Amino acid sequence: MGSKILRFALAMLLLMWLGGCRPAPPQPDPSSDPPVPVDPVISDAEMPKPDAPEDTVVSEEQVQIPPPVDKPVEPAPEPPRKPEPVDPEKLDRPLYPLSVAAADTGELYVADHHLPGIWRVQDGRMSLFFLGQKKFRTPLNAIRCVAIDGEGRVLAGDSATGDVYRFDDQGQPQSLTGRASPLGPITLPYSIAVDAQGDLLVTDQGEGDQRIARIPAEGGTVELVAEVFTPRGLYVDSEQHVWVISQRRLLRLLPDGTQETVVDNGVFEFPHAVVVRDDGIAFVSDGYARTIWKIDPGQSPQAWVQGDPLKNPVGMTLWQDRLVVADPHARALFAIDWDGNVSPIELQPATP
Repeated sequence: MGSKILRFALAMLLLMWLGGCRPAPPQPDPSSDPPVPVDPVISDAEMPKPDAPEDTVVSEEQVQIPPPVDKPVEPAPEPPRKPEPVDPEKLDRPLYPLSVAAADTGELYVADHHLPGIWRVQDGRMSLFFLGQKKFRTPLNAIRCVAIDGEGRVLAGDSATGDVYRFDDQGQPQSLTGRASPLGPITLPYSIAVDAQGDLLVTDQGEGDQRIARIPAEGGTVELVAEVFTPRGLYVDSEQHVWVISQRRLLRLLPDGTQETVVDNGVFEFPHAVVVRDDGIAFVSDGYARTIWKIDPGQSPQAWVQGDPLKNPVGMTLWQDRLVVADPHARALFAIDWDGNVSPIELQPATP
């Protein structure tokens, strides 16, 4: 018992000694600013409340609730509509004419890429010569060019099947390469011309096939005529010289195979077709420049016809002592006389 009292007394003495060793709290400096009084923390229960009658009841009429605002309901977006089918018999102009050819009988044949198919124009009236299918890999689904052979038969080049066709007496396309498929020997036929022997010359823009190819008159094996970079328009003149658009140049192939540059880079913007009169004067359609260029033998090209009404001149042919131009952007055929006067060919639908 005595030891416990002794230990307790020693502990108290130790605590008193430790308390005496603590530093005194700092005294405020009289020269400094007085301390800012701090508001005591008051609980919500101690906060003063405004005077209000007890048991106050608020009616619904006293509560002003803003009326609801009617937001306009946006209609649900309509599903995309399929384009309405076009009745070709009621069209009064082609949808997208890319190429035109003239028969000795005066008829014009027009390759319509968006139809897809071929129009026949006689005395200003349009009629369907052939209507292709909208299904890819079917004949003339992507028709690009049209021509007439020495016997007046219609020829057509189609990039959907990679083939060239001749139409029979029943108006049906017959493959001239024997392989009407994308794997055939012609890939992307751009233009067709016929030489004096009746053979077909075709510019082929297929991958790895930058060339002019020859197809026998009655069809068969395709032969290489010349390798040409980005070949487009093609024409065989009265002297059997082959003229071809090569990217932005105009070339002429001589009988010995030599390629002669008639117009070099720097003149045309995007040339498409070339036509040569019997007097040797050449004409080139330039879509980007909206221009028909005239090239006299040995002379520099001249902008012969330029601007409106031409929008994007592409295909050309000689017809009734005039130049006929197919313009897909204008959806029209234009006739140009040798004085450079341009007039649209008035067309009428097949069904009045």
